[in-house]
Order: sequence, then C-alpha cells, then structure tokens
Amino acid sequence: MGLIVASVRNQRSFTANATTLQDDCKFSFTANAFHLNVFCLKLTTGAATLQQMVDKVDQFRIATVRGQPESTVDGDDLFDFLPNIGIQRFISATSTTDNDPMGFGLTYPCSPFPNDPTKNYGLAPNDGIQTEIDGSADVAGDYDNFTYDLTVEGLTADIKPSPQGFLKFTRDSFNSNAVGEERFTNVGPSRRLLGTFNFQTTSFEDLAAAAAVNTTGIREQAVTYSDAIRIGPYKPFRSWGMDKAFMTTASPSMYLDDGHFFSDYGIHNATSELGLNTAGATVKIRTTAGVAEATRVYPVSLVWGYLTWV
Repeated sequence: MGLIVASVRNQRSFTANATTLQDDCKFSFTANAFHLNVFCLKLTTGAATLQQMVDKVDQFRIATVRGQPESTVDGDDLFDFLPNIGIQRFISATSTTDNDPMGFGLTYPCSPFPNDPTKNYGLAPNDGIQTEIDGSADVAGDYDNFTYDLTVEGLTADIKPSPQGFLKFTRDSFNSNAVGEERFTNVGPSRRLLGTFNFQTTSFEDLAAAAAVNTTGIREQAVTYSDAIRIGPYKPFRSWGMDKAFMTTASPSMYLDDGHFFSDYGIHNATSELGLNTAGATVKIRTTAGVAEATRVYPVSLVWGYLTWV
C-alpha cells in the first residue's frame, strides 16, 4: 500500500467553556504525525496576542497500550518545540478587526522525523487508544468560535509494521521554591532519551540591566543515571547553539515565549541509534533553579513495545 492521510475529526467545536475532547486513535497503520488545525474568530477590536490564541489548546495527550496517557504536552510548549525537528508552523498575524478569521496549526510528531514518513519510527499499528485535547475557556475580548480539524498521516503496516519508537513527551510542571533548589524529573519508562524541552518563566531576555546571567528560571541541567551525572551540568543559554528556532520581533514570531529552549541529545543522529540509551536504567533530568518560579521540563524520548521499569 503506502502513505495514508486520514481525517480523524472535522470542524469540531471546542465550545466556549473549558472542556476535554477525545478522539479514537487505534489505527491499523503506523502513525507518523497528528496535525491539529485550530480555527477561530477575533473577538472585538481590542488587541490580543498570538499566545492567547494558542492557549486555547491547554494540553494535548495521547493514550496508548503502554500508558493512559503515555504522552502529555501543553499546546504552547508543543508549538515552540516544533522548529527543533524541522516543522514549519502556521499562525495568523495579529488582528484588531472584529470577526476576522484566525487560526494556527500544531503537529504532534509520533516520529522524530515527521517530515519523512519512510523513517522507521512512529506509533505502531494498534498501539494507540485515543487523543485528548484540553480546551481552555474563551477569554472576553480575545478570540471565540474555536473549532478544530484533526488529521493523521502514516504508512500502511505492510511497509512499516514494527517502528523503532514512538516520540513521547513526559511533562513535569512545578514551582521551584528557592534559588539553587534541585528538581529530578523521571525519564522512564523509555528506551532512548532524545532531548529535554523546557519552559522557564524568567528567561535570559527577561533579565533586568546589570542582572546576573544565571538568575534565569533554570540555572543549569544535567542528565543522571542512578543519580550519577552522565551529561552536564550545562547552562541553559549554552543550548541556544542546539536550537533550530530563533527569537524575532516579527509578527508572526518564531517563538511564542523566549522562555522555551531545547537541549538536543541526538534526536536527528545520522546513525541507527538516536539519543541516549535509557533501556532498563534509572534516568532523570536534574534541574537547578536560578529563580523561585513556575517551570516545565519535558524529557523527549522514544518508546516501543511493552515497558515496565521506572
């Protein structure tokens, strides 16, 4: 057979209230990516940001035979992660015209190579159970009449029956209470650790004049195996050299929030093995706070088969 592009849901309303919407995703083929396209109207002639539009998708989750859910990521975090794996995103320019049609697109990559479905990665046939989207309540004066389309693309099982990994986000959201406080985020169960995506409320660009450069929300990170440091520790701003998305003042901007950054451990290695081997190991991301504030840490990993360790 070959490439499959199928509609999972078409023009479904989010409603104006906070809600959770579910769609079945148990497919007979290997899913390479989900494409979530969100449409809305500008509400009133007041100013509203692109961040406020994307915030309608509060969270996107995928339940599989290994976990319900197995993967969890906030909508704005996913939006800012995508350029790191080569996905071109769409979002409308800001508008102050009442009832102006607006929209944005999100891709959930089941594979580290979402632009190349022939790579042997993705959500294996019959491994998926359902997608869940948490929609936030409409905000007066911003946007309304939200609807979405959900599309899946993949390859038939005769071409890709046993993919070597489904891309998983493990969400750890927390408030650090003091400068220097350490937080350990579990990576497993997984087989390969591909990178860590982060959100810090105070980023380098937020620092006041004469502020120390290490007073960002995340002062440093490290990858530990059985509590022994294997990678790092490294400063967040050193990961700028790894990022494939850059800040810009243009509208639409490349980043919703410059507090997002990605530390790449080999997500696109030109070898048969991606990232770091975590099979059977106790692997954690150690995050050291530079400011007491809200932070999110996402180990991005590959999983396949049935995993039982933690």
